[in-house]
Amino acid sequence: MRVQLKNVRVPLFIDVTKPPACWPLPMEFGPGKVDIIYNANPIHISSEAAFSGLLAAAGGLLKPATGILFMYGSSAMDKSISPQSNIESDQWMKSQNVEWGLREIADLEKVATANKYYCILVSLESCAPWAAVDRKTCDAG
Repeated sequence: MRVQLKNVRVPLFIDVTKPPACWPLPMEFGPGKVDIIYNANPIHISSEAAFSGLLAAAGGLLKPATGILFMYGSSAMDKSISPQSNIESDQWMKSQNVEWGLREIADLEKVATANKYYCILVSLESCAPWAAVDRKTCDAG
């Protein structure tokens, strides 16, 4: 049985290498009107254009001061990757395509800053860290 919540839209399938004007967005998803964008896993198995495109588009679509880009997936911190399964996954991805592999948190911070985000929050409590990028001033934690 499929359940559709009244306050949650169905997922949108978009090509983040193209500008948001090319995306099949509902009218109410215009610039500065989106509360949250959720992205699970693709940033490590995608091109640099997709990685940068996602963050650039989020900068234009999210609500000023309150919009959040929530990204879930494994990442590297200071070129360090753990556990062993993530090291093996990173090596396999890079063997398939040189643009693929776990992204450095520092690189995420650079792109986010360039797109007017103010902080990165990172949790390393599990084997698949998450990063929430928002427009609020805060400390990395």
